[in-house]
Amino acid sequence: MDKRNLTLTGIAVALLAAATVYYFTRSGAQARMPSKVSVNCACLACRKFVGVDAKITDPKPFTCPLCGQRAAYPLLMCRDCGAYFVPNLERSPDGEFPQMPMAPSCPKCGSRNVGAYVGREPIPADKLILPKWPQ
Repeated sequence: MDKRNLTLTGIAVALLAAATVYYFTRSGAQARMPSKVSVNCACLACRKFVGVDAKITDPKPFTCPLCGQRAAYPLLMCRDCGAYFVPNLERSPDGEFPQMPMAPSCPKCGSRNVGAYVGREPIPADKLILPKWPQ
């Protein structure tokens, strides 16, 4: 590559970098994190499926919109057997509210292939597998 081509390539790269910086600093589009999220939960006090609108910073368990107790935990679903559940809870370090385990397993089949239930349909209470409350 001769000196002229090398110079032109350097200028092109510098212009592209400048255009990129200009675009991202002047475009006016700002990424915003949502302040609230909707979480599908099961209340261990009233034993029902509940939808909770919570701040991202709210600690678990959430306050149940039906009974008012702080007993609503995120609902999980087993991807292997289809069970809807809240896993057996563990004692929290502060001793206040029990917490969900870091690596939950399905109480029905034992699978660790589980995740949050993100469906839109409420789950009937008779389909929920829930631990006892209070712990």
